[in-house]
Amino acid sequence: MKKSKILWAVICISFFYEGNSQSEPEKPVFEAVMFQDGSKIYVQRGLPIYLSVSTTKDGKGINLETPANPQDANPMFLDTEGVNYLRSKWAIDKEKQTYHDPKREILFPIYADGIAPKTKIFFKGSPEYIEGQNTYYGKNLKFILSVKESVSGLSKSFFSEDGQYAEFSEEKSSLNVEGARKLFFFSVDNVGNTELTRSTSFTIDLTPPETLIEFIGVKFENVVGPSTQFALVSKDNLSGVNATYMGLNGGQELIYETQLSMDSLNEGPYKINYFSVDNVENEELPKIEEIFLDKTAPVSNLKVIGDKFEGKYIFVSDRTEFDIVATDNKAGVKEIYFSTPSIQEKIFADVFKLTDPLGLKDINFYAIDRVNNSEEVKSESFFLDNKAPNTSISFGDPSFFTRDTLFISEQSKISLLAKDDDSGPKSSYYMVNDGDTTTYEESFSLMNEGYKRIEFFSIDNVNNIELLKSGSAYVDNSPPEIFINFGLEQIGTESGLAVYPNYVRMFLGATDDKTGTKEILYSINDSDYKAYSSPKTIDLSERGAFSSSKKYEVKVIARDMVGNETNKTLSFLVKG
Repeated sequence: MKKSKILWAVICISFFYEGNSQSEPEKPVFEAVMFQDGSKIYVQRGLPIYLSVSTTKDGKGINLETPANPQDANPMFLDTEGVNYLRSKWAIDKEKQTYHDPKREILFPIYADGIAPKTKIFFKGSPEYIEGQNTYYGKNLKFILSVKESVSGLSKSFFSEDGQYAEFSEEKSSLNVEGARKLFFFSVDNVGNTELTRSTSFTIDLTPPETLIEFIGVKFENVVGPSTQFALVSKDNLSGVNATYMGLNGGQELIYETQLSMDSLNEGPYKINYFSVDNVENEELPKIEEIFLDKTAPVSNLKVIGDKFEGKYIFVSDRTEFDIVATDNKAGVKEIYFSTPSIQEKIFADVFKLTDPLGLKDINFYAIDRVNNSEEVKSESFFLDNKAPNTSISFGDPSFFTRDTLFISEQSKISLLAKDDDSGPKSSYYMVNDGDTTTYEESFSLMNEGYKRIEFFSIDNVNNIELLKSGSAYVDNSPPEIFINFGLEQIGTESGLAVYPNYVRMFLGATDDKTGTKEILYSINDSDYKAYSSPKTIDLSERGAFSSSKKYEVKVIARDMVGNETNKTLSFLVKG
């Protein structure tokens, strides 16, 4: 990112005492005291000093008096800033009680301190900008209080930026509230000398500039013409704008100086990147303005909503809706036009349907954009199928029709056949005796005996629904009932079997209350089955061909008209 070079000036911070527009907060009061640091004793110069002597270390002292100018002693005041001495001319050896050799003085220093500390403030961590009498700082601003104190030493430094004084420390040295600020500060030494309050005024600027783009000339939404120009306008409420930068389509960002024209650019999309930086290096988040230089017509597309099937043609129904959607990546779509065999060319406003007779239809359409670029006329063909399929029902064998009723059995297969000459059948459905609707997939059977009403219909590939049709049949699963009778009464019983004379005759019969009996078959002593029909009887005498005693086993099969079958076996004896 290319930025203009910022020149920094070396400035002096001006300090102000009370009298500034912002008044000083209430200042703490510090007592003048005496302070000891190791062997050194410091006294606030304005404090009185009382002297006494004692011959014992911890004994009661006697106040010292001076005959000369007694009014200046007890208390006395130190006259010299810095070190003052109480002295004995020659030191005495404690053992010998004689002068030390060589002789030396005894000096008792007392330090007088009547001068308050001097505090200076320094700023760091943030860019600085000076304009006239105003000083501006940016983010991460911190300050340092530097104190000069030559005698008793520094006790504490204090500052205030919010109406109350606080003890200075590195942890409290951050300034992060935007706006015009006035900082008060002072220091106090170890004997209570308090510095006159100092202050400095400055402005903290934490907010980046704001840049707006303005277009001069033709513009619709984000689409511009070749004669369009644009300008960048930036503002900053505090330190002021240092520079504005601009880049095109991700290219190098250069310093913006004057409005620019787009007449030399090729058609297509453009991204204008821009931002500004203020005089304390607050940088605006980059903005992007997307525009399009328009020279091209729109593109329209026909959409089919609802019933649709692609086969030999694209089949639709009279319920099918058509929507026309046009896009233009430039000025935008102004109008869409369409026509059908029954609708003259008109402006498209909402979805429409084909209401023409069955057959192949053309839909013509095109779009115009907001600068009157016109699309070539498009045409799409559809086959309008507004005719439902036709479904037939068939009942497979066994089946038997009598007395206006079709009889079938559980073995009989029922089939549905749907025909549609246009889009073709899609699916068929049926219901039995008002039961659930079932999708027809293959021929089916009805298991439960009784009268059955079968309702059915089909749907074609564009969802034309056939009117409900019906068929009926009676499911007969009950076989005939067999009867076996003899022409004579039995003449006895042997081994649990009835005994008949050899000239007895047997009669067979069967009844069915639904379809009636179709046939009766019989077999004697496992011989081949023979058909039986009344009034023919079975002669069991077998004259000249039987022994005095013989067992017979007769098996009978009866079938009704739909193939239901019943069996019966009868064993007996014949006596000759």
